[in-house]
Amino acid sequence: MDWSKVRENKSFEALMNPGEANDFFDIANLPEFAPSATTSYSRTNALWLVEFCRLIYRRERDEMATRPADFRTRDQFLSPKGWRQESTDFFNASGTQAALFVNAKLQCAALVFRGTLGLNDTITDLAIRPVPWQGRGHVHGGFKKALDVVWDTIHSRLSSVAFPVFFTGHSLGAALATLAAARCLQDTRMTSPAALYTFGSPRVGDAAFGTGLQGLFHCRIVNDKDIVATVPPVLSLPLLPKFQHIGQLHQIEHDGHLHIFPPDVDILETRGPLSGPFDLIRSLKELLADVRTLQKEPPEPLADHAPVNYTAHLEEAS
Repeated sequence: MDWSKVRENKSFEALMNPGEANDFFDIANLPEFAPSATTSYSRTNALWLVEFCRLIYRRERDEMATRPADFRTRDQFLSPKGWRQESTDFFNASGTQAALFVNAKLQCAALVFRGTLGLNDTITDLAIRPVPWQGRGHVHGGFKKALDVVWDTIHSRLSSVAFPVFFTGHSLGAALATLAAARCLQDTRMTSPAALYTFGSPRVGDAAFGTGLQGLFHCRIVNDKDIVATVPPVLSLPLLPKFQHIGQLHQIEHDGHLHIFPPDVDILETRGPLSGPFDLIRSLKELLADVRTLQKEPPEPLADHAPVNYTAHLEEAS
């Protein structure tokens, strides 16, 4: 019996540089991915997809010229597991990265979006600037811009894929995966995503935007107190769009229980005045700076955001 498992890691390295790990897919008795599990939570698929989200943070020689001789590429981790990432299936433009991982045997694929490397940049990206979304509500302008720079290339590649594609991402990558799924659903020329799994996602848009994802299973996973899942805060001003979480919340609670909520429940709602989002962002940045200066482990709301802790806690969740 395989007793290996991904270990919890509360270090700053796990939070800031998740792609530098070497324990990808070290999950005990992980079954094959289940392409037919598209309408409800699949522990197996959640574990595969969260590991894809962790792996996409790995920067190869096209992004970092200095790599040790024994450096293992994303594809070298994927291939023994039956998955492949061709060099042409890594999409990188103006700070947005994504990849298509393909399993020819199972006839399925995963479109995986990378979050921002470096939490300082991620928090800065959370400043609210609502913009209209293709006739359906409003979304975060920064997230939309980040998707736009890479979308044409991704769209072209997806148009040639003849089997189900699961969309996924962590943090900013989760927001981009949500927008990409919505864009596919609104494009009659595109095949609908098989399912959407997001990990540690910030709020992406308002309720009207959320209607564009109806009919798609969106598994939104939050690890305990992950602070990124609480931003941008919900505004109470009548003239501004009210951002809210969409999808079905699957929260890993502190005792290890996986609490599954009804669809579109936003239990992490935080209301504030106009200055609320910017005050919170500034406070988060100051907290991170103070903790790093003191060389402490990140506090729990930040440590819970690390991708490896999503894997470790999902593997143990019941």
